[in-house]
Formats: sequence, C-alpha cells, structure tokens
Amino acid sequence: MNKHAQRGITLIEMLGALAIGSIMMIGLSTMIDTALDDSEGQQAALYQSQVVAAARQYLAANYQALLTATPTPASVVALDVAALKAQNLLPAGFALKNGYGHASCVLVRQPTAGSGKLDVLGAAGGGQAIADKDLAAVALDAGQGSGYVTAAAPGSARGASWSLDTTPYRGVACPGAGPVLSGGAADAGHLVSNLFFDGPGQLSTDFLYRSAVPGRPELNQMRAPIHMQPGSGAQAIENDAADPRCTAAAGTGKIAVDAQGRVLSCQGGTWKRQGGAYWKEPAASYAALPVSGNQTGDVRLVLALGRAFSWNGSAWTALAVDQDGNLTLPGKLQAQDALLSRVVVAKSPCGADDPDGTMARDASGLVLSCQFGLWQSQTSMALQWSENDCMVILPSVVTVRDADCYKPYSGTPLSWYGDIDTWEAVITRSITPTKNGLISVNVWTQMNRSLAKVKDPQKISGQVRVQVEIVNNDTGQSIARTDAQSTRLVNDSAIINATMSKAVQRNNGGYNVIIRTAWSTFNGRNLYYRSCYELYNGKVVEQMPLTTGWNMDLFQ
Repeated sequence: MNKHAQRGITLIEMLGALAIGSIMMIGLSTMIDTALDDSEGQQAALYQSQVVAAARQYLAANYQALLTATPTPASVVALDVAALKAQNLLPAGFALKNGYGHASCVLVRQPTAGSGKLDVLGAAGGGQAIADKDLAAVALDAGQGSGYVTAAAPGSARGASWSLDTTPYRGVACPGAGPVLSGGAADAGHLVSNLFFDGPGQLSTDFLYRSAVPGRPELNQMRAPIHMQPGSGAQAIENDAADPRCTAAAGTGKIAVDAQGRVLSCQGGTWKRQGGAYWKEPAASYAALPVSGNQTGDVRLVLALGRAFSWNGSAWTALAVDQDGNLTLPGKLQAQDALLSRVVVAKSPCGADDPDGTMARDASGLVLSCQFGLWQSQTSMALQWSENDCMVILPSVVTVRDADCYKPYSGTPLSWYGDIDTWEAVITRSITPTKNGLISVNVWTQMNRSLAKVKDPQKISGQVRVQVEIVNNDTGQSIARTDAQSTRLVNDSAIINATMSKAVQRNNGGYNVIIRTAWSTFNGRNLYYRSCYELYNGKVVEQMPLTTGWNMDLFQ
C-alpha cells in the first residue's frame, strides 16, 4: 500500500467542474437575454408614451380641423411621427420607429357625426412582434390608456380597463406606409393606446383658459378667490389717468386694486372703483342737492332725511319710493305686521299689472301669490295632471290576444350600439307645472323572449333594462334618475319596474321625463318579432315581444 497522500485532480473531478460551469453559463446567458428583453420592452413603452403625449397636444391644437376632416364615422385621419415632429411636439431627432422596429400611427375618427367627440387609437405596425407573454408587461409602462393586440385576438385591442374592435381603423394607411391595422395576424405583438379625447381642455381642467372652448364653459370659470395683492404690480391708484397701464386705447377693462385692496378697473383711461364712483358727498338737506355737475346714476345721501337720492339726468329721485308710490327694496322687508288688503280668488288670472311674485289674499285670509299668471297658494298640493299609457316597442308578427298594450311605438328611432350589443328605444313625455310641486313616475317594461317547441331553448335569450330621467328644460340638466334591469332570460319572460318621485320648481319650459328601454338578445343587431310559449295541453300562446308602459302624476 502506498502511504503517500494522493495529489492532483482526477478526470472525473475535472468533468464535474466543467459540467457545473456549463450550467452556470447557460443560466447567466438566460438572465442576460431576459434583461435585454426587459430593457427593450421598457424603451418601447417609453417610446409609445411619448408618441401618445405628443398626439394629445396635436389633438388639442388641431381639434376643429380634425372635426372637419372626419365628417362621418367612416372618415379616419392618420398621423405619423413625422406629422407630430412637424409641429414641434416631438424632438427633431426622435426616431421614426421604436426598438422593435414598430412604426407608430395615430388614427382619429368621429364615431358620431357632429358630436364633437373623437375616438383616437395610437397603433403601431411592422417590425418584430412582441411575444404575447411579454405584451401586457410592456404595455403597463406605456402610460394612460395603453394596451396591446395579441396573437390570440388580432382583431381587437385591449388595455387594463378597456377593449375595442379595431374594425373602424383597419385598412387606413399612415403617410408613406401601408395600413397599420388589418385585423389579421400581422397586427399581433404590437402596442396600442386609446386616448379617449372629448375636445380641447379635457386634460386641462385645472387651468383657466383665456378664450372660450366650445362645449367646455367650466374652463373659463374660477372656483377660488383671485388674490390681487396690494403693494405688487396689481396695485393702482384710484382716479389716476396718467398710468400707462390704463389707456383708453389699450387698457379699458383691466382690473387692479388700490392700497386697501379695493377693486379698480380701467375705464376710458382712468382707474375707477366699481360702483363707489357714483356715490358722492352727502348733502345737508334735500334743497342742498346740487343741480349741476351731476352724472346720470350719481347718488347722494340727504342727512336731514336719512334717505338717498339718485340723479336721473334731469332731477334727483328717491331710491326708496318711485314716482308711482311703489316701494322697491333690494333686501328684506321687516315689519311687525303686514296687512294685505287686496282680495283675489285662487286660480283666477292675475291682473295685467301684476308680475309674478305679486302678493294678495283670498276672502278667508289665505296668502296667495301670482305664479305664471295665476293666483295660487303655497300651502296646498293636489293631483293636477296624470298620464297612464304604454307603447309596443317590438310588435309580434303573429296576432297576440289579450295583450297588455297595443299602442305602436312613436318615440325616437331605435338605436343600435354595436360595441355593447344593445338596442335602445327612447320615449319622452313633457310635464309643465304651474307652480312648485312633485312629479311621480312609475315605468314598467315587459320582455318576452321565448319560443314554443324550439329545439335549443338555450339560444333564445335576452336581457332588458329601463332607465327613467327627469330633465329641467330651462337648464337642460338632469335632476333625477333611476333604472332597473332584469337578469339574463333564457327562453323566458320578465317585467321590471322603475319608480321615482322628484320635487320640482315652477319654470318656463317645464320638464321632460325620458324613458330609455335598452335590450340585448346576445345575437348581434338582429331584432326579434315573435315570442310564444306552450301550455301543458300543447296549445301555443303568443306574446308581445317588448312593451314599455308608464304612469306619471303631477302634484301641486
């Protein structure tokens, strides 16, 4: 036996070391490839977000031109990176393609003619497709509205909270290139962004616009006090006609403050206080009021009387009692007692000289006021108007016996919303109160969606929803809304009800009660005109496919 210790490396140990090293190199190579893919995806996402940001600015700056260029839903405007660079919205050296070789194209259309709303899709085409497994992660870094097109569904684009069919955008070519979207496999593996653009200023609601923005009056409204700081450039001197900032030619309308913070405006080249400029020094007596050197609207207080008088251009007139002996007060009338001596009859017409708001009493002493030309009280409420009616929205092609409703539909034309597979019918009823009151509405909708002796009843399905809204016709604003919705019907029927009551004020144009009946048969835009079911004895009973009815009451 050799007593010397073994030295050196055997062949087996060397092979083991090489195997371990090879495994480590493979893992390291995979890590490097993954890191490179992540970096490339991040750069593509950054590229997409920059293009979208530039597109938003382009849309705001060219909004009216884009509306003109998209007069119909089929009209689509295509903008490439070069168009955005031409308006200095992207740096001059900005690449025309991202790291995957995708060329970006912004597609703009007006889905409803004359609506002023634009559907905008930022798409990309060509180059190397991004694998489906990486698409969502890359799109996540591409900013608001980002999404992607997958190989599994190349005909649609989707994001974290939205999805849409790309059909309206297909076949549209960007300048100098082919169509960016086709609905086929070539669309897969690319980023998209949905801009949801409703007009200029939609992302600038925190800013005050100098000029009017069509349809966006709130962009010209302040929601906090404006601080014109005395002692700064906002300060001016009352009656200063030498200030170069206030000239008749270019300064009229400017606003400033004096050292005490009182508001001044530039009027004809002179800084003047608002309103206060017309109040002059008081006079000791009525006889002491000056008869010359006055301007129409000047007001002076007569100290001996404690009353104010205004110069009407030729004489001083009292502000409290007019020439006809009528008293007009801008604030409260406070007295221990008030005696109404004029007696009128409730519901009778007011006099020609009785504007709305004139007060009187009836023979029993009940206080009445003139409201819309009639003497009415404020203490009673009764049913003044009622309507109970219905309409057949989808009639049956087969005679229906003993139906609940036969009146044909006469609302607005039926509307189809393909993106949500839904039809809608709109019925509008008008109510005009003559004084403050209460509108009570109960609406029912019946959907019959069944066929007797059908082989596959699971295919006969539907769902219905009814929405009721009360709109003030003077302001156009919705003041109340409610709705009801059925479950999904499978060869079945359902009746849903929506009930609402709303206190309303008298107005000029009255109120509209709008009833929207929406339904889907989960079968595209095909309408159905027959519904029936089979009794136990085999008899088939016909039904009206879709009806809506209502009961409306006005109490005042």
